[in-house]
Amino acid sequence: DPNFHDARLSTGVYQYVAGSLNWNVKWLAVLMGYRGSKERGKRELQTAAEKGVLAADDALVILTLVYTRERNYQGAFDCLNRLLRRYPQNYLVHLDMGGMALLMRRPEAALEIYQDILRRHEAGEGKYAELEKASIYNRLGVATRVKGDLSQSAEWFGKALEGSVARARIIARLELGKTLELAGRREEARAQYQEV
Repeated sequence: DPNFHDARLSTGVYQYVAGSLNWNVKWLAVLMGYRGSKERGKRELQTAAEKGVLAADDALVILTLVYTRERNYQGAFDCLNRLLRRYPQNYLVHLDMGGMALLMRRPEAALEIYQDILRRHEAGEGKYAELEKASIYNRLGVATRVKGDLSQSAEWFGKALEGSVARARIIARLELGKTLELAGRREEARAQYQEV
């Protein structure tokens, strides 16, 4: 059934992976009759994402990975944005959008996304209420540091250190150490690293 576009998820992944092989492996695959094309694979995945019924979301997730691998961060961001519109309570997609904004060198956009996540968390909005607040603070700290505001970055990490989850506190100390080091406060940074 050529109109069952969900099948293009499998063929698209196959095409992309086969087209991505290194030549030292690819020549053997070609001799055995296996060929692939990264571009054709992406086209098939895009068709599955746009016209698929059952696998459209899976195709968007895989396209996000493909675009990230190829450093097409805008393409990955767009896929994540489509997923967030479909699943507005999925804070993981929302968090990844902030990460993509940072990869695109757009810290202001990342800050806006993370502040929106924090607002939703504080309002107790759906699944956002389950998110650990310290992890949001850590992301705000990183985005603020990338923007160049080291003192505000240190404040966000300080708030994260007040959290109850050990993992978030460890990340906060490590990132605070990096921030302090950039600010020329090496001894304070070393103290944070030693705590980690």
